[in-house]
Amino acid sequence: MRNVWLGAILLVLSSGLQAQEAVWLMLTDKGPQVSEQLAHPEHILSETARAMRAAKGINLTFEDLPVYPTYTAQIAATGLQIVGKSRWLNAVAVQGQPSQLQAANSLPFVNGQTACATFTTHSAGQEEVLNPDFDGAEAYGKAERQVEMLNLIAYHEKGMTGKGVRVAVFDAGFPGTDTIPVFKKMRDENRLLATYDFVENDPFVFHKSSHGTQVLSTIAAYLPGKMIGTAPDASFVLCRTENSGSERHVEEYNFMKAVEFADSVGVDIIHASLGYTKFDEGEGDYTYEDMDGNTAITTKAVDMAAARGILVTISAGNEGSSKWHYIAAPCDADTVLCVGSVDKYTKHSRFSSYGPTYDGRIKPDVVALGTRTTLASPRGTLTAGNGTSYAGPLMAGFVACLKQAHPESSHTDIIQAVRLSGDQAWRPDSAYGYGVPNALVADEYLSSGKSLDKVVVAIGEMPLRGKKPQTSVASSQVKFTPNPVSTVAVKGKKLSVATGNEAKIEEMVIMKGDQQVIIPTKNMKVKTTSAKIKTKYWLAGDYYITIKTDKYKEIIPFKIQ
Repeated sequence: MRNVWLGAILLVLSSGLQAQEAVWLMLTDKGPQVSEQLAHPEHILSETARAMRAAKGINLTFEDLPVYPTYTAQIAATGLQIVGKSRWLNAVAVQGQPSQLQAANSLPFVNGQTACATFTTHSAGQEEVLNPDFDGAEAYGKAERQVEMLNLIAYHEKGMTGKGVRVAVFDAGFPGTDTIPVFKKMRDENRLLATYDFVENDPFVFHKSSHGTQVLSTIAAYLPGKMIGTAPDASFVLCRTENSGSERHVEEYNFMKAVEFADSVGVDIIHASLGYTKFDEGEGDYTYEDMDGNTAITTKAVDMAAARGILVTISAGNEGSSKWHYIAAPCDADTVLCVGSVDKYTKHSRFSSYGPTYDGRIKPDVVALGTRTTLASPRGTLTAGNGTSYAGPLMAGFVACLKQAHPESSHTDIIQAVRLSGDQAWRPDSAYGYGVPNALVADEYLSSGKSLDKVVVAIGEMPLRGKKPQTSVASSQVKFTPNPVSTVAVKGKKLSVATGNEAKIEEMVIMKGDQQVIIPTKNMKVKTTSAKIKTKYWLAGDYYITIKTDKYKEIIPFKIQ
């Protein structure tokens, strides 16, 4: 009964291993030369990866060392086929006869075995590709709403477009990425840093499933007037980990190898719109009780990546209207940003998986547009698709822009800033998490220099779910007062109001579109004829205030930058 939309650290066993049971043999140690290997990280990590770790104060550890080759050779001598190795798990994936497994388990350095799991993508079930009638003509074209919803257009205008940030994307294939126009800028600027197909063991990833191409386009596309992604200037590492034609023990090893590869080349962010729910015949399924942040191997693996300074974004899954209902491993990890889906009106997508984790933590963390998300197909045409598969990478681009602006910030601080910037950060739930995040607000949190674990959200707007978004109050039916007597001005992070003719303030109501802004008393200083209101955490956009005095009533517009 499981489906997991994962993106951080699993493993996959190569195709062609389907005849016999595949298992992991867990090893006791890394051989006799651990100290010598730890003294030479240049033999294991690239120069970029070493520099990134040094900047974060993360040293090479026992887990980073390769599996001891003598142990691998002795396991192979039992007749087992070696189908993969993981340095982080210190394990060897094998396939063979029961008698051979018994012989391997008797070796003194083998510390038991565990089954390998099945991996599935989000492309089944609720996810579908659509062909709506687009009519966007702005710079972001058909992708305008999905970028604007996160207030990323304003952030891009400030120069935060993901430049210099390395993002690894794991999926089932990336056909057309090497040719279609939306990725031309990325190719011309040599920002496609590395590729590897862990299913077929070669560097060529530009084939097979179109899912990866679609996912990547939501982040990396740059075709002004038609489509711009959430981090169009980021650099990318593409890994094919998923064999979309297989449902057996194929993806677990590949995924883990891709994570270790991404770590070795020095990525900042990993995103995958893939997932875990079911296991193969006879291996047993996960239960909701296993979604506790500690049980699933995928969850443990994500935590290992996070410990090395990698920020991981995971699509929450498309099980919201199924029996499973919940998010799945590794979205239950407390180290990842788990992303659910909403429509263009910020209403929960019916397919988007729900939280919380079994131990009661809020999941998903945030939401983004996953209903009728604009995508690029391998043919270069623009289409739309449904699924948290597309909400997730939008957020991967979002955090890449934050990482560009705050390169010294830890992944934990960035994730916390994203949560706190959500439009319901003061009241998170199991459908929307902390809500739709806001790039400028998240940036402000990271710029504050304060411990984000102690931040209390002082003000927020009640999200207007399920109605047409208003980009400007001018489009509403509100009639503003011509030549108002009162003065309303925004200076810094404060809104100042002053009445005229010594009129006494009786009531003030502030609106953003159709949403009333709820203002805690501690954030308001109201005198007889004037008021000052803190606006530090308000969303950018057009507002208006209704001022009722003992002499008149006025409605006056103002703007928060």
